[in-house]
Amino acid sequence: MKQRRKGKITAFIIFCAIGLLLAVTACQKQAPAPTPTPMPKKTVALADIRATLDAAETGAYEIYALKVGLAKRAKKKFFYAGVDKTVRTPISFCFNLLKGNGRVVLIDTGFTSQKRIKMWKIIDYRSPVSLLQSIGVELDQITDVVITHRHWDHIGGLPELSTPTLWIPKGEFRAAKKLFREKNPAIVAALKRFKKAGKVNFTPRVGEILPGVVVVRRGKHTGQFQFVVVKNADKTWILSSDVAPLYQNLHERHVSGQSVDRADSAQTIDDILALADGNLDHIVVSHDPEVFERYPQIQPGVVKITSP
Repeated sequence: MKQRRKGKITAFIIFCAIGLLLAVTACQKQAPAPTPTPMPKKTVALADIRATLDAAETGAYEIYALKVGLAKRAKKKFFYAGVDKTVRTPISFCFNLLKGNGRVVLIDTGFTSQKRIKMWKIIDYRSPVSLLQSIGVELDQITDVVITHRHWDHIGGLPELSTPTLWIPKGEFRAAKKLFREKNPAIVAALKRFKKAGKVNFTPRVGEILPGVVVVRRGKHTGQFQFVVVKNADKTWILSSDVAPLYQNLHERHVSGQSVDRADSAQTIDDILALADGNLDHIVVSHDPEVFERYPQIQPGVVKITSP
């Protein structure tokens, strides 16, 4: 009798244990998987930029802005986020030139596309080559070209150049080859020519690529957009390219209409203003006709930003 009761108790205990195990297993299956902690995106902080500039050499560059042409009534939404598509504004298309430290450096290249000239109704067009020659710079004198990003008005003049050293983010190099495969094969051919000649240097997130010339991969106008900072003896100059195409973007801390990450663009504008100590005269934007009123004109469509 006792043995039979003991057997029943043992069976009951086993039954309860199995039930408990099944219940725990069911709860584990129903419980949602824990959300992984997102890894912070790699980005360049203002402190990183300042540290790089502190360690950089002091350059001695003349800085120029050269205007390829003017669109009198461009859609402002491309350059200032949030405005109605009917709002129009004058837009200049330009690139920059650095002369000094034994180098002649282009920051972007302008463009030559007749299709784009017609599409944007650009007036007073001058080719990048003629603009350079107007201030005594021949193509074989250009030692370096820095591409801020892959857009047609910044990289479109590359086929006109021989083979200076090209500085470009790796992602922009790859994206440009894909983007222009059908739209503008001459750009793709130029990129391949530079690569074959061993003249392509992929730029770091932040770093001094030439004496006193620092590139900063911030702003997200395109995937690996970069802007340029020039450390001269007189002051530090920021060539903002399209993260701040208009002075209004800086005045109002307002991003352009073309950005793959507006939060990053907004923070970059703040950082650029901090680097310039809030002085807009130390920042050269890429598409504002006001650039050619702020600085002394030395040739039609060419202004001198600073002497070394």
